[in-house]
Amino acid sequence: MQTPRLAKALPRATLACRPSAILTNAQTRRVSPIATFSPSAARTQLQARRWYSGPVLDDLNAKTADRPRGLRISHLFGALALMGMFVTTYGLLEWYFAFSTWPPEVRDDLKRAIKARNRGDIGGSEKLFQSAIDKARSLPLPTLGQDPLLKLTGLYITLAAMHESAGQPRKAFRTLQTGLGIIDRYSDSASDPTSTSTTARRSSPDPGAASEADEDTYVLTPKDQTRAIAISQKLGSLALQASEPGQITRPYTPGTSSSSGGQRTAIDREWEGLAEKYLVRALEGMISLGAPRELVSATPSKTNSEATKVVGRDFIFPDEQDSPSEKEQDKGDREISGESIAKVTRKSMGLTMESLADLYARQGNFERANPLYVQAVSTLLPPDTPEKKSVVSVADRCQEHQLINTLSSSLLNPPTSKNITASKAWSLRSLQLADRALEEEASETKGSGAVKSICERARIVAEFNMGALLEMEKDVPGAIKYMKQSVAHAKAAGFREGVREGGGALERLSLMKRS
Repeated sequence: MQTPRLAKALPRATLACRPSAILTNAQTRRVSPIATFSPSAARTQLQARRWYSGPVLDDLNAKTADRPRGLRISHLFGALALMGMFVTTYGLLEWYFAFSTWPPEVRDDLKRAIKARNRGDIGGSEKLFQSAIDKARSLPLPTLGQDPLLKLTGLYITLAAMHESAGQPRKAFRTLQTGLGIIDRYSDSASDPTSTSTTARRSSPDPGAASEADEDTYVLTPKDQTRAIAISQKLGSLALQASEPGQITRPYTPGTSSSSGGQRTAIDREWEGLAEKYLVRALEGMISLGAPRELVSATPSKTNSEATKVVGRDFIFPDEQDSPSEKEQDKGDREISGESIAKVTRKSMGLTMESLADLYARQGNFERANPLYVQAVSTLLPPDTPEKKSVVSVADRCQEHQLINTLSSSLLNPPTSKNITASKAWSLRSLQLADRALEEEASETKGSGAVKSICERARIVAEFNMGALLEMEKDVPGAIKYMKQSVAHAKAAGFREGVREGGGALERLSLMKRS
């Protein structure tokens, strides 16, 4: 039922909204800028507006005013602009402090070298880096401030990283070798002809960088010794990469070397010798640096007892005990400090063992390779405890499962029944761990496709190895079972090589089953 007031207002509002009172777009373009209205029409529209300003609209406006308003665009834009200014200012300050610790003679060349590198001018950046290095080495060590050898070697590490990214591993090797020679000049073992680093020092002399007084008074710090270990490990990796026939520009990845990579030359074997020397030196340094107290304090008569036997996970390194504040403090200077490869951890120790084992396996020296693979697994693989597992990421664990697959294959040399049994045990272990890691990755709300791919490949290889081992034991049905699983998972993961190898094995097994 309409109220009297509403009944009177409706005809008036309807009159104001008749089609004759509405202008079309064409009519709007033809009217003059100032519109005139007759008194009757104006009175009608005024009465309509009075009805719309009544209590109904007042109540609606009151409700709208009580609603919470959203963030205004101007406020959001101002906040974003302020954040952008903060990030820019922080970046400029970080850039400034990254070079402020260097003397003015070196600072300018370093800034220009980094800028040239960032814009892709490798040749110009190399010249500027070399100029900065020459100037830094011509200064007395105290001039460089705290940790002078870390600063000097950091320049070589940054330059070598640029060479490696440009596909020049041998040039990167020579650069790092010269940087390591700086630390070796101040080493207590520099005069020891039996030292594993003697050849490296002689092959990379330091032509009069510091004064004789500095050389006599400076004593290597634990950080310097750690830096030497890290550089040695990187040198071994670069030499192993350079020793691959036809693979000079491919970064070396542990576990991928093969004795069937092509015809080996005398130069390849020379690089293999350099790889072995530097990897052995790095591994010896890591063992000395992170050995548990019970092993260090053990007497020679006790070192062979069960009480002093340790595995890789028992080692503790200083770089794994850095506090968050120390890591954040070094962040601004990381661009030219060599922090990219200067850390020594259990993971780097395990990778060093794996690289050295790969080298020995390539040479057919499985008596040395297999124990190193076992130690690498014990170093990288965490114990079966939840608190320990949480420290190691799923991606790292799946890479370690691939290492177990490599160990399983290496144990088949020679393929005796005992070695086949041991190899099968390791393959089954890898398969179980890979399945468990994939389950954990699937349960994560933000799972990574790259991590899943690593775990999938570890499982595919483990299933293939299990099938091949059962085939060697004449268990054809069991071999077919694992091969089918391997092919199915390889197809799902898009792993073409796995599909091809597994498919060929299935054809062979089918013929064996028919016969």
